[in-house]
Amino acid sequence: MVPVPSSHEFLYHKTTIREVYDDARARFPGAPDVLLFNEVGELTETTIGNLVIELDGAL
Repeated sequence: MVPVPSSHEFLYHKTTIREVYDDARARFPGAPDVLLFNEVGELTETTIGNLVIELDGAL
């Protein structure tokens, strides 16, 4: 897992700027994907996908 501050400007906009994601993947070259989290430990996304959580049977 790699920390990404929740204040990072590109978390709020769809963009082709992938430095954060590419850097995270470079840290774990053998992994198929890397989980990203913010400064308070909340999982936010992955380098190539979104997170979906099921709580009490609901998505």
